[in-house]
Amino acid sequence: MVQKSLKIVQKGLKNQNTMQNHLKARQDHLRAWKDHLKAMQDHLKVFQDHLKAMQKHLNSMQDHLKAWRDYQNTMQDHLKARQDHLKARQENLRTERKNLKTLLKNMIIV
Repeated sequence: MVQKSLKIVQKGLKNQNTMQNHLKARQDHLRAWKDHLKAMQDHLKVFQDHLKAMQKHLNSMQDHLKAWRDYQNTMQDHLKARQDHLKARQENLRTERKNLKTLLKNMIIV
C-alpha cells in the first residue's frame, strides 16, 4: 500500500516537473517572440526612415529635373534669339552691300 502511494506521489511529482518544464519552455518561447516583435518594430522604424529619406531624395531630383528643363528652355530661347539676330545681321549686311554697290554705281555715273 505504501509503495502504491509512493508510486502515485512519484508520478504526481514527475507530472508536476513535466508541467513546470513545459511552462518554462512556454515562457522562453513568449520571451523570444516578444524579442522578435521588438526587433521587427525596430526594423520597420529603420525602413520607415529610409522611405522618408528616399522621398526627400525623389523630391530633390524632381526639383533638379524641373530646373534642368527650365535651363534647357532658356538656352533654346537664347539660341533662337541668337539665330534670329544672325539672320537679321546677314540681311543687314546684304542690304549694306547692295547700298554700297548702288553708291559705287552712282559715283561712277557722276
